[in-house]
Amino acid sequence: MVVSIHTNAGFNTTLRTVDAVSGRVEKLGERLSSGYKVASVKDDGSIYAVAQGLRADIKSFQGVEQTLAGAKGLLEVSVAALTQLTELGTEIKKKIIEVANPANTPGQTEILKADLLSILHRHTAVVTEANYNSRNQFLLSSTDVEFVSSIDADMVTVPRFGLADTFNQLVTAADAANTPSEFLALLPHFNAYENDVKQNLGVAGSIYKRVLGMQQQNQALADAVTGGLGSIVDADVARESAIFQAQRAQQDIATRTLTAATSFVNVVRGLLPWRLIDNPGGSATTTRDVAPWEQSRMAVPPPGTPPVLGIIGGSGVYDIPGLTNVRWQHVSTPWGDPSDDLMFGELDGQKLVFLPRHGRGHRVPPSELNFRANIDALKRSGVTEIVSVSAVGSLREDLPPGTFVVTDQFIDRTFARVKSFFETGCVAHVSMAHPVCSRLGDHLFAAGQDLGLSIRRGGTYMVMEGPQFSSKAESELYRQWGCSVIGMTNMPEAKLAREAEVCYATVAMVTDYDCWHTDHDHVTVDAVIKVLLENADHARTLVRKVAPRLRGRMDACVAGCHTALETAMITAPHARNPDVMRKLDAVAGRVLNRK
Repeated sequence: MVVSIHTNAGFNTTLRTVDAVSGRVEKLGERLSSGYKVASVKDDGSIYAVAQGLRADIKSFQGVEQTLAGAKGLLEVSVAALTQLTELGTEIKKKIIEVANPANTPGQTEILKADLLSILHRHTAVVTEANYNSRNQFLLSSTDVEFVSSIDADMVTVPRFGLADTFNQLVTAADAANTPSEFLALLPHFNAYENDVKQNLGVAGSIYKRVLGMQQQNQALADAVTGGLGSIVDADVARESAIFQAQRAQQDIATRTLTAATSFVNVVRGLLPWRLIDNPGGSATTTRDVAPWEQSRMAVPPPGTPPVLGIIGGSGVYDIPGLTNVRWQHVSTPWGDPSDDLMFGELDGQKLVFLPRHGRGHRVPPSELNFRANIDALKRSGVTEIVSVSAVGSLREDLPPGTFVVTDQFIDRTFARVKSFFETGCVAHVSMAHPVCSRLGDHLFAAGQDLGLSIRRGGTYMVMEGPQFSSKAESELYRQWGCSVIGMTNMPEAKLAREAEVCYATVAMVTDYDCWHTDHDHVTVDAVIKVLLENADHARTLVRKVAPRLRGRMDACVAGCHTALETAMITAPHARNPDVMRKLDAVAGRVLNRK
C-alpha cells in the first residue's frame, strides 16, 4: 500500500498552476529566441496581468518546495538512524567475537552476553526514535510514502526500511546462546542484519541525492520568477515608462528562466556522491534564519502579555492534532546553536514553541547538549513557560513503567556541563530552593488527572551525567537519598530556565525500573517499546490538554519565576563587562537595561 502525503490542502490547484507556469516559460523562450523586442508591446493592462501571474507562480514553486522539504526531512531522520545502526553494528560484531572466546570463564561469558544484549537494545531505541512528522519508516506498521518531487508532478518514494526480520533473528539467537560455539553461530545472523542495514542506507542515500537535485531545480526557477516580479514592481512606480520597463523585466525573466532550466541537467550530473549536509532544516515550512543575535534581536514580550508555552522533548511530542500555523525556524543565540530548529505553532489560540532536545533523529547525547543555547533560543522566541518532557527510570516500587511524575525537586549529579549564563564580568545568584514552577506543575497535574493518566504530583529527579546508566550500587544509593526517578537531561536545564526568568516544570515519563529492581534484567524489548509509544501518545494528549489552561492569562508567575533576577545581580553596574552584558540581552535584559 502506498500513502500519498501533501503538505497543503490546495496542492492539486498548485500543480495545475505550475503546469501553466511551464507553458508560459516555454512561450517566453520562443519569443526571446525569435528576436522579441521591448518596444513592440504597448498595452499597460498586459503588464499588470503578467505581474499577477508571476505572484501566483511564486506560490506554486513554494508548494512544490514544501513537499520536497517533507521528503528531505523524513530521509534525513532515516539516514541518521541507519548511520547510527551501522556504528552499532561494529560494536555488535566486536562483542560477539569477545563472548565467543572459549577462554572466557562462565562469569565473564555472562557479563559479555549482558553487554551484547544491551547493545542490541540500543538498536531498538534508535529505530523507535526515528520519527519525522509522525512517520517512522522502520516500524512494521509503516508504508511507503510518495512525495511530489518536481514541477512536472514527478513522484519520489521513501520506502519502509525493513530490518525487523533479521534483527529479531539475531536477538532471539543471542538471547538463547550460552556456549562459545553458540555465540560464534551468531555471526551469520549478524551478517544478514548488517547487509540489510547497508542496503537500506544505500537506498536512502540515493533517494536523498535525487531530492536535493529537485530542490535546486525548483529554487532556480523560483528565483528567476521572483527577480522578474521585482523588476515589474519597480516599473510600475514610473507609469510613463511602465511599458518599456515591464517588457525589459519580461525579457529578463525569460533569459534567467531558460538559463535555469537548461542548466539543471548539468547541476544534477555535477552532484557529489550523496551525504548528509550540515542543514538542520527538513521541515515543510522551514523559514530563513533569524538574524544573528548581535545584529538583530528578537523582541521578548514585556510583562503583562499572554503566555507562550515552550515544550522541550522528543520528536513525537510536537505531533499534536489541531496544531495550526506551524513553521520551523532557526534561532541564533550568543551561546551557539540550539539542538535543532524551533517549531512554532498555535493550539486553540495558545502560542506554542517546540524544541527537540536531542535534535530530530536523536543526534546529540546528554553531555553535549547546548543547554544555554536551548533556553536562550526559547526566551528569545518569547517563551514564558517551559514544560520539559523527559523519559526516566523509576527508583520507587510505586512508580511503575507508564507513570508520569510532575517532579518538584532535583539532585544535580552532572559534572561536564556549563550551568550558568552568568560568568566573569557579570555575576548573579538565583535561588533554586524550589527549582520548578508550582503553578505550572499544578496545571500539568490537573490536566493529567482530567485525562485519567497515571500521574503523581511531587518527587525528586536524580540527574546523572550519562551517557552510561548507573551501577546497581549507585541506584541503591539514590534510593536511600529518597529520589523518585533518574534521568540525564533536566540539569542544568532547570537552573538556566530560572536564570532566564522562565517558568519551568518537568513531566518525567517512567519507561522502566532502574537497575536496583529485581525485574530490571528481565524486561523485553517489546515491553520497553510498548511503554515508550504509550508514553509518547500520553505526552501529546497532556500538552493538548494543558495548553488551553494558560490561554489568556496575563498575570506574572506567583512563584516568582518571572522575577528571579530581581535581587540576584551581584556585580556593580560600573564593573559589568559590556561583552558579557550583550550576550545576556534576552536572558537578563529586563534587569540589565534598567536606567
